[in-house]
Amino acid sequence: MEINKKELMEAVDTMSSKKFPSPDCDLLFKERSDKNWSGTHYNATALDLEHFVDNIGDRGIPSVNNLGESSTFGNGYVSISFFHLDIEKTEEMIFRKRAYKLEFECDVSFVLCIFEEFLNDEYFDEDSPEDPEDIKWNFFDIKSGSRDPSNESHGYWQEIYEDVMEVEVYD
Repeated sequence: MEINKKELMEAVDTMSSKKFPSPDCDLLFKERSDKNWSGTHYNATALDLEHFVDNIGDRGIPSVNNLGESSTFGNGYVSISFFHLDIEKTEEMIFRKRAYKLEFECDVSFVLCIFEEFLNDEYFDEDSPEDPEDIKWNFFDIKSGSRDPSNESHGYWQEIYEDVMEVEVYD
């Protein structure tokens, strides 16, 4: 499925206009009846969603450090492309938005936006914020428009979950 830049940016704009907590945190908010819950219903557990996000963060994101770079990662040769970066500064805060296209071999494609908030002096440490609420991982399924990466509209959640895992090496 060919995705053009306009479709990618429409997904980024949709997520930017209504930022959700990261899927694992959002599901916990739902379970706790917390006012921060986005209203999204997830098909996976919070632990599976956390592993999914962590594996993308540990394996995919570091493989594309610069805007315009593409790479593959994981056990399923997931294609990742870093296609958008936006940084806004106020006197006290810095807001960074990074957008990636994730393409799985099973013909599922997501846009991933990572929204981060830093105090001005934290940003220059090159570390991400420590508070998970200051980092929001938002997914958008290009075909279905779902914000739940585990949405079964594509029928491949278990496969894409395993695809982002570490490459298995057999001796």
